[in-house]
Amino acid sequence: VYTVQNNERVAQLARSHYIWLGVVLLAVFLVAIISRIWLKRRVSSDLNNLMNYTSEVVESKRITEYKGSSIAEFDQIGRNLELTFKRLNEQERQFQDLFNFSLSPIMLWGKDGTLLNMNPSAQKHFNITDINAKGCHLLLRSILPQIHMSAQGATLTGVNVPVGDKIYRWNISPILVND
Repeated sequence: VYTVQNNERVAQLARSHYIWLGVVLLAVFLVAIISRIWLKRRVSSDLNNLMNYTSEVVESKRITEYKGSSIAEFDQIGRNLELTFKRLNEQERQFQDLFNFSLSPIMLWGKDGTLLNMNPSAQKHFNITDINAKGCHLLLRSILPQIHMSAQGATLTGVNVPVGDKIYRWNISPILVND
């Protein structure tokens, strides 16, 4: 036996349930969107601060203190970058001091044989104050084949190179630089 009853209250409860389910889903969706926007702004802002710090240090070649970040990971990255910049700066200073105060002549040549730099000892020894001076061209012509060999990766020791009426003994080593 089947009976049909008017269950208006059950139907109203079901409609109310669906309406509240829709409201809750809409609220969850809105919270998710607002959270995503807020997180994106926060991460974007702190990431921009980190990127601006690195750009500032690289461009000015002056190390400043990293101001920090409210995001722990970005703060750690920034502190590590600051420490790395300080160490790199110290290594560059030590290398420059070694280069400038060495009693042995040191000359830096490009792969194409152009003289890039020379330390004060080399300037004094070869009596060259300007890289474009005539004495440099004579020296370059004499040592150019060995420079090209070194540019290919060879380390040359005890190379005798006549320059004018003198013979110089050279040790030539490649320094590879990634551009």
